[in-house]
Amino acid sequence: MRPRTCRSLRRVCRRSPALRPPVADVSAETRTSTDPVHGSLTKAAAQLSFAQFIVLAGGLLTGPLLARALGPAGRGQLAAIIVPMTLLVWLAALGLGSWVTVEAARGRALGAILGTTGLLSVGLGLLAAAGGIPLAFALSDGNGTVLAFLLIGAALMPLTLCIQLLSYTAIGRSRWKMQARSRSIPAVLGVVLTSVFFASGTLTLTTAAGLFFVGSLLSALPLLPLVAEARPFRFERGLAREAVGFGLRAWTSSLGALTNARLDQLLMIPLVPDRQLGLYAVAVTYSTLPTVLSGTLMTIIAPRIASGDNALVGRSLRVTIGLSSVAGLGLALLAPVVLPLAFGAGFGASVQIAWILLLAGVPWAGTVVLTTALISAGRPGTPTLGQLVAAAITVVGLVVLLPSLQATGAALVSLLAYSVAFTFLLVATARNLEVGVVSLLRPERSDLLWALTLVRSLRTQLRPTRAANKGP
Repeated sequence: MRPRTCRSLRRVCRRSPALRPPVADVSAETRTSTDPVHGSLTKAAAQLSFAQFIVLAGGLLTGPLLARALGPAGRGQLAAIIVPMTLLVWLAALGLGSWVTVEAARGRALGAILGTTGLLSVGLGLLAAAGGIPLAFALSDGNGTVLAFLLIGAALMPLTLCIQLLSYTAIGRSRWKMQARSRSIPAVLGVVLTSVFFASGTLTLTTAAGLFFVGSLLSALPLLPLVAEARPFRFERGLAREAVGFGLRAWTSSLGALTNARLDQLLMIPLVPDRQLGLYAVAVTYSTLPTVLSGTLMTIIAPRIASGDNALVGRSLRVTIGLSSVAGLGLALLAPVVLPLAFGAGFGASVQIAWILLLAGVPWAGTVVLTTALISAGRPGTPTLGQLVAAAITVVGLVVLLPSLQATGAALVSLLAYSVAFTFLLVATARNLEVGVVSLLRPERSDLLWALTLVRSLRTQLRPTRAANKGP
């Protein structure tokens, strides 16, 4: 038999659901219709989109209050707390969450999953806490408040990583309501307390940073039933080796994506004035609005792809890019009015930055889709090279452009890095799925129907039906 034929047969064996080990029937909630248009997929996407809209709406409501209370410099100092902590969590997680999602979707016992990865996460969290201490002193730049909260964040790392594992478990088990509630808690709490602090004149860097950490911890409350379901916990060495091996490959590619998304703000902390970082942070907040769909769809389809439904990849990619482009165009037209009006005249310089970042958001959305799809399909190492190349572009570009163009230069570098990563992942996905690049991007009529169904489902979430209030 020819070598090429052998390789083809091996690919068929790996991908054919009939040749895979049987998957446990985890719950009725996990079973979804095979029709992505009329099944529960769009309903689940609507639930998570609604939660994500709450998060983004919360950011839009609290963002102007923070900007007016703290000013560009204070807003930059708040970013100097949040951005390093976000990166530290992802660094310390070591990609274990990706393994948890895949194995939970395939029906493995939660006691073994959480018992094994939970112990690993506690150990990784302690190491991250120790490494976070010198990082806090290096990035605080003599600001006592920034230093204090960076140290607090480092100390909370073991608990933060365990909460993150519960979130990934909820995704794998398709517990969408649970996940939606977890995501909504920090946003709702932030809106309420930020408004109270602003009205009372006590909205400071300290209270704003404190809200960030409290909201993150309280997001675990809806996920706690998973702890009861998983008992008794057990640690298995074989699973630990499997989780770390898979996680490291997923971690490398995810780290590259996160680096491209967050490294700009991290490097801006020591390289540009606080005002420039504040302008950039506001533009990032505004430009992330179109990404709500990509993040939601990836949360939904990850367990489906892990179970062998690769047909969703192309459709999700096309719908995400299309809706992100339309939303980005609308936001770009509104930016000259909305940003100065909502955040204050001092943030008028954020408009040009937001335009560039909105354009960069289109390839970024595609990158999120393709990275998640490849990891969920059991190929976590495939996206790594493209993300690492993009990360190298980010580092070099920021070092070159930040001194002269400052925040605008950071936005241009993001556009270039996201475009490179998307191009690479598009080719890699086409090769792995054995389809043409054009077929992944060519719109189909069913894409429009699916998008319309998703919008209608979301509208149902936003506006409860009257029928629910009527008697039989």
